[in-house]
Amino acid sequence: MKVPSTQTVQMDFPEPGLIEVSRGASCADGHTYSLVTYLRSGPATIGTYCQGGPLSSIQVRYKARMNLVVPGDQTLDTRDFKLSVGPETKSKGISFPDGQQMGWDFRVPGMHNYTVRVHDHRLPEECLSERVQLEYRGADLKVSRPGLGDPQPSHRQGDFNMSLSNCKTNGSLEGLILAFTVAVMRSGHPVLCTVDLTKMADLSLQIQKVGSDPYCEMSADSRVQDGVTVAAGTSARLSFLDCPNEDLRLTASRAVGKQHHHRRSSLLGSIPCWCPHSFYL
Repeated sequence: MKVPSTQTVQMDFPEPGLIEVSRGASCADGHTYSLVTYLRSGPATIGTYCQGGPLSSIQVRYKARMNLVVPGDQTLDTRDFKLSVGPETKSKGISFPDGQQMGWDFRVPGMHNYTVRVHDHRLPEECLSERVQLEYRGADLKVSRPGLGDPQPSHRQGDFNMSLSNCKTNGSLEGLILAFTVAVMRSGHPVLCTVDLTKMADLSLQIQKVGSDPYCEMSADSRVQDGVTVAAGTSARLSFLDCPNEDLRLTASRAVGKQHHHRRSSLLGSIPCWCPHSFYL
């Protein structure tokens, strides 16, 4: 969708919304979305998303495209995205005074990666003294100084400081402008499983978190949950992110006549569950 250059493309997503994941990651339900924006240098993918998250709306300036990738053997689950012309944006980024430095301190949660993207920039037409300098300093005190048009830090962990120094100009020409964003997302790659009980009307499966790890994230069909139940005669796509085996309790229940028998873990070998070997508890 394309709108006037001073306005934004707005995309609204129905519940459950989207969640940003690492580029190249696969979504548990097989539906992977990617957002493409059109910069002066050409099209660029600025985000990869899965269903089942807090993101309900995205605004992109001028022109954008949302791609959906689904495996050939996967049934397409269509969702009605609402596209509209978003608010007008007159901001040209941050205009910096001559010969000054501006800095930002970012606190990044544990088990999260950050990525800095420079969407637009303009260097002063003429520097009388000094020079424009962009600098990053990580928690380990390592320093990097990329140019404004160079690749910025991507998929890094830990707190960091970002600073931008401007040169001195004569004040009569256009000065320094920078427009950037910092995106933060969960790190790691989820363990994906498919449980199919459609031919087992007497068997159900329950998985609960029993550990105290706050970063363990479990979801069923793209919905994050503290506990998962796969009812008899149904199927589900499960995802486990940063969940050690010892932090999960799996219980299989089988109905025999009017009685229910519960067993933990050992019944998994008879359950149609396609997971990496390390998941078998």
